[in-house]
Amino acid sequence: MNEVEVQLVKSGQLRLACQGCENDAEQHCDICKTLLCTSCSDDHNRYKPFTKHKLTPVVEMTVPPKASLMCGKHKKNELRLFCSSCQVLVCDDCTIKYHKNHDYDVLEQTADDQRAALREQADQLELQAITPLREGIENIKQELESLSSSRDVAEKNIQESFDALTSAISRRAKEHRQQIKEVFERKQK
Repeated sequence: MNEVEVQLVKSGQLRLACQGCENDAEQHCDICKTLLCTSCSDDHNRYKPFTKHKLTPVVEMTVPPKASLMCGKHKKNELRLFCSSCQVLVCDDCTIKYHKNHDYDVLEQTADDQRAALREQADQLELQAITPLREGIENIKQELESLSSSRDVAEKNIQESFDALTSAISRRAKEHRQQIKEVFERKQK
């Protein structure tokens, strides 16, 4: 059973049948893995080999055991069909009395169809989510490469400008020293 069914059992909207007599199950034997009504659980506790078995109230179970889903209107009938028109589980008697001329299918087939549809939706969602993420990662990688390349170009340009300025300053300093030397030598004569 799944989490939804657990909640339905806890809220009393879903009835589990006793596996001894088909009355409403009230207890679950954790050792035997059996659903039991009040009467059958009393009998279960009376037998010496079962006295150490732990019985858990059905409403306290976190994961109910595999059990038949029983119809709330026709207590002895198992819910075997899914009424597509009403979107509810139904028993054979319900199809005649309450769901006449409705569309229904065997529960297992409906469950398989729903599982397949959910898998397909999950795959589509995964593709919808993963494809943009991969594209985003690729764009970031390209931007990083571009930034790295731009940084290298900028560093090279700065170094070239620095070298050119240093060379120009050195040349101007040499020219000024030469001019000072020439002026000094002329004045000495």
